[in-house]
Amino acid sequence: MSTNENGLDAIKGVRTYAPGSDGYKQATSPRNSSATQHPLLVAAPTSIGQVAAAVRHAAAHDLRVVPQATGHGAASELGADVLLLDTSRLNAIQIDADRRIARVGAGATWGAVDSAAEKVGLLGRAGSAPDVGVSGFTFGGGAGWLTRPYGLAAGALIAVDFVDGTGHIRRAADDATDEVDRAALWAYRGGGGVGIAARLEFELVPVDDLWAGFLLWPIEALDAVVSAWARCVPRFGAALATSIAVLRAPSGPPIPRTLQGQQVVHLSMASSRGEGDAAALRQALTAVPAPLLDTLPLPTFWLLERGVEDAVHEGEVGEAQEATPEDGDAGQVAGRTAQEPAQLGDPAHGVSQGRWHGGWLGGLVGQSHLNSLWCQSVPH
Repeated sequence: MSTNENGLDAIKGVRTYAPGSDGYKQATSPRNSSATQHPLLVAAPTSIGQVAAAVRHAAAHDLRVVPQATGHGAASELGADVLLLDTSRLNAIQIDADRRIARVGAGATWGAVDSAAEKVGLLGRAGSAPDVGVSGFTFGGGAGWLTRPYGLAAGALIAVDFVDGTGHIRRAADDATDEVDRAALWAYRGGGGVGIAARLEFELVPVDDLWAGFLLWPIEALDAVVSAWARCVPRFGAALATSIAVLRAPSGPPIPRTLQGQQVVHLSMASSRGEGDAAALRQALTAVPAPLLDTLPLPTFWLLERGVEDAVHEGEVGEAQEATPEDGDAGQVAGRTAQEPAQLGDPAHGVSQGRWHGGWLGGLVGQSHLNSLWCQSVPH
């Protein structure tokens, strides 16, 4: 094949990466590594105009277009019939505090959006990790820690600037002139979309009293913890979201040494209306064995950079490791016995509770459902 026939000719005005290049390797290494990616070409647009140029190029060469920012949703193989559109550089963020609206690029992550919104007392309806992309999460419905009081992320969507299959730029909105664009917004509100999104506009919510954290028990406590949690669900406060998971704990701080590398019961909870919403659950848990790690409520340092979900997945605690016990053993914290829970927010760790950095609400409770069990409370 000639260069033009196989689609490897450069797309005018758009950065591209061919197989074998560093940019190609990075773009085809999604967060979800369950499927391999070998597209014919990677394009990395920085504007909606460049997205349109890439789509027209793909149409001219009979290539499918697959957008990808973080790759959390990457679940299928990509071959030589694909132009992979790396949208991670479409990451501009604008916060309209007066209207409580965010306008963000399709490649923006929830961590970046909420970090900007939190400065004016607002948050988006983010998911369970700060490094998840806003667009894929929203277009799939978007259930997260603020779903109970505020609804799904898709319900906050106001407009989407997108490129259709012919390479034309369009705007999906309720007040769009074209009926097709009005219908397109509803497709983006949980149906996956009808084109390549470049910008999103959505509502933000005021959150004044964030309270969240997680607890860990040895696997032997599973039945007792799940039973107590299940009996208590009808009495949860209206804004409380919880999840229970069985996972394998990483090694190193802040995980107690007796739990490192072991299967554990992980219960996380979050409320946008303060600790009171969890009062019934906290009371119910007094009847089960004491957790070996209790992070409620998480202090500010824990929310820096990466969030708890990454710590649970990869055995790291972001950039605040120096603030945790040196050996991660609950039995070595302020003279506690091995049966007493370590608490990240107490003076034994040399850190203060401080002010919440609400931008990391998505990751601060470490929702993880990697192994055999995952339960989550949902609105009635």
